[in-house]
Amino acid sequence: MNINYEEHKQNIDTLGYTIIRNGIDIDLVDRVVDDFNYWQSLPENNFKKHNFNRVTNFHCYSKNTLDLVTNIHTNNILELIFGTKQSIYSSLFFREGTGQSYHRDTPHFYTNPIDQYYGIWYSLEDIDINAGPLKYYIGSHKLDVPDGYETVNKLFGPDNIILDNQQNLKCLLEYNNVIEQLCKKQKLLCVDTDNYQHNKVNKGDIIIWHPKLLHGGSNIINNTLTRYSMVTHNTPINTMTLNASHFFTNVPTKQYLENKCTFQYIKHNDINIVDHNTNPKVQTSYT
Repeated sequence: MNINYEEHKQNIDTLGYTIIRNGIDIDLVDRVVDDFNYWQSLPENNFKKHNFNRVTNFHCYSKNTLDLVTNIHTNNILELIFGTKQSIYSSLFFREGTGQSYHRDTPHFYTNPIDQYYGIWYSLEDIDINAGPLKYYIGSHKLDVPDGYETVNKLFGPDNIILDNQQNLKCLLEYNNVIEQLCKKQKLLCVDTDNYQHNKVNKGDIIIWHPKLLHGGSNIINNTLTRYSMVTHNTPINTMTLNASHFFTNVPTKQYLENKCTFQYIKHNDINIVDHNTNPKVQTSYT
């Protein structure tokens, strides 16, 4: 399969995302889905269908999924972007759509320097328009918006240094809302089924997006439909990755400034994967 990796890099630079058509072997896709269906059928895993459940780090369970997430096309594009070897930090498996609100990934995968992270979405079936496909604002990665420090100051004042979980949540909602309103003000094209815009994504396609792309899940019109898909969160190797509690502070945290990568890696298909030493887990809430 002949893929122009430089062209995909340019797409991400210009649009905030790129789509690799037929980037995954279909037989491998079927094996991954079979592995997941077996896993979710086990009562001890507590997975509930059509309950907005998603599963963290399913690649730790399934060799077929490891083969999926160490896709050569993804690897070549990310190494071109990062200028060094890339690694898989974590993953999410989706059986159905999420209906997740618009958000940026930057606060959740906070690196020093910032935005040394990209999201990868693997389509494991033809995505029905009524199943809640991905939504995003084209070009939103280029918007200059308040950073985490400014968001904290706006909501809680300059003296509030350590935030609790509720304050962090308020910061996330405010941060993403500011970006969404700016997207609307600048009339960026919104790919969202709510406004009848939709990029058809088929089984075996791959989407790579910039950490600043404002994206989410379209409304689910038919909640009996599935939207089998896998997302990985990728960074350059030896890159410390912190969460929103480090992004939303008035002063940079010690851990952020020291920037010491503490991760251990395993290798699969010669690609580095953070060893979280954990089993897949059901996750039921997110913003």
